[in-house]
Amino acid sequence: MDNRFMRGLIMGGMIGAVISMMMPMPAPRTRRRMQRTGRRLAGKAMDLMHDATEMVR
Repeated sequence: MDNRFMRGLIMGGMIGAVISMMMPMPAPRTRRRMQRTGRRLAGKAMDLMHDATEMVR
């Protein structure tokens, strides 16, 4: 269960990275704003993943 769960998380992260790379680059100003919000979202996602792994354990 734990191994499959972690593999799913890693696959989801890779798919998200590929989709974000395939998306056309917006204007630099909006890109900077998107990077800032993306970093905040990534931090939240890391917290969620940590909580999920703790629950699985």
